Amino acid sequence: MGTGVRRRLAATGAALGSLLLVTTLVGCSEEQEPRTERPTQGSTQGATQGSTQAPYLPVPSAVALTDEGERLSLGRSATLAWQPRQDLVGVIRASVDRIERTTFEQSFKEWKVAEQIRSYTPYLVHALITNTGETDLAGLPLPLYGLSAADALVEPSTFASRFKPCHPSTLPKPFPAGASVGVCLVYLVPDGGELAGVAFRPSEEFRPITWAGAIATLTPSPTAKPKKRRPAAG
Repeated sequence: MGTGVRRRLAATGAALGSLLLVTTLVGCSEEQEPRTERPTQGSTQGATQGSTQAPYLPVPSAVALTDEGERLSLGRSATLAWQPRQDLVGVIRASVDRIERTTFEQSFKEWKVAEQIRSYTPYLVHALITNTGETDLAGLPLPLYGLSAADALVEPSTFASRFKPCHPSTLPKPFPAGASVGVCLVYLVPDGGELAGVAFRPSEEFRPITWAGAIATLTPSPTAKPKKRRPAAG
């Protein structure tokens, strides 16, 4: 993305963040590029040879990371590494399995949503995550971003309390090596936009690994019909 686009996206994200705070949807669905700090030199021991993904991060020698820029169909798995904080490296096997377009009327019935936010298009993204590293990744958010049809990144929304239609959105506590969990992420695409896929992009320099495929429309659950009462015996 060009510099002008980054500035426009940052302004959009700030406005949305303040609106969501007013409407009890805490967090934001910013269109912005995430940033992380690279570790210092000397921490590359154990990095997978031949991989172009995060070669500066120490990962188990048996782990073969998926290359940067890889484009995957829904349901395909990728092995990913990122540094959520200075003292921790996460290594996961991830597959984005389903993307669903929904509506505020259908999925946000228990939430007060400001009129300005209703111009956004909500999506639910379901993914399966396995911890293939050696450290506990308890409670961490995932660097998975919605990729809009306008080729902009959309940050997942967070909530002040449990959002029943799409939970959990972060890794559980604990989440040790070998553990697997299904997660669900909420993306709000501005200006009635559309979601084209999902991108793993832990840093600005990283060429995203993306998933794309057929996007489903979330259909309401069928309402149970009331049972007919039998006439009382005479």
